[in-house]
Amino acid sequence: MHAVCITAYKDHAQLTRLIKRFDPQFFKIFVHLDKRKCVFTAAEIDELRGLGCEVHKKYGVWWGSFSHLEAILFLINRAVAHGHIDYVHVISGQDYPLCDWQEFERRCDGRIFLEYGLLDSEPEHVRRRYYTLNPFYFLQGASPVTNRLYRHLNTWSLWTQKRLGMKRRRVGRHSPVYKGCVWCSLPSAAARALESKPAKQYLRAVRTAFVPEEIYLQTFFLHSEFASRVANDDLRYTDWTLRNGSLPAFLDEADAGELANSTALFARKMDSKISAKLLDIIDGKHLRSANTDGSCASGAILA
Repeated sequence: MHAVCITAYKDHAQLTRLIKRFDPQFFKIFVHLDKRKCVFTAAEIDELRGLGCEVHKKYGVWWGSFSHLEAILFLINRAVAHGHIDYVHVISGQDYPLCDWQEFERRCDGRIFLEYGLLDSEPEHVRRRYYTLNPFYFLQGASPVTNRLYRHLNTWSLWTQKRLGMKRRRVGRHSPVYKGCVWCSLPSAAARALESKPAKQYLRAVRTAFVPEEIYLQTFFLHSEFASRVANDDLRYTDWTLRNGSLPAFLDEADAGELANSTALFARKMDSKISAKLLDIIDGKHLRSANTDGSCASGAILA
């Protein structure tokens, strides 16, 4: 059985469609709803639970805050605690699976599917997120009042660090630092390792960084016993252009051909209205068939 850990806060129609896409005989779904932004009614949340999901509303999330990483790790822990889980997939409520459960079983071969690159290869403004301290991280997203306080204290902190020339030399004990998106697919052994003492020590180190979710998993796993099993591929199809009012782009029916020829297991991002025709194409017929060796056949099989 595979676990799917979903963080979401909007577009109930898209989220329910996503959940229904997973075969409940093979997938167990764990959902975290943003305590701050989610406006789902009690009836809508009950509907999610009625689909067999485990639903939580524990953390208030701001982009780049430590709380989003906390929410993801909380879901991964819940998935591992469930038992009989072979793989854990971390996605957002705006992702969508492109394959049936048989292809998930074939493709998930014990590797960690996670995108990464060297932090030191990133532009200066990105590197600054991690070598500048974010000491008041615990206020961000906790409540509207604490978040306003955070903004004031953060402005003061950034000014002080710049004025004094303060810059930390490393983030935790691991060097080099690796960066990438948090969306990933982990074998259960790797997911369990996130509860280990070394993982928790590194988590304490990254919590005072800006956007810690983009370095934590990559850096921990690439400096662990799992390093040789990390594939620099998150198995997600993403269009990193500004389109349909979003960056990355909300996908639409014009992306069907690219999806059919990709090797991804998931596509992101989807919107219940903008992506409706594309979702119908995916649901109406498998986008692609599988080769006998388990890889995805090229060439679209589209309605």
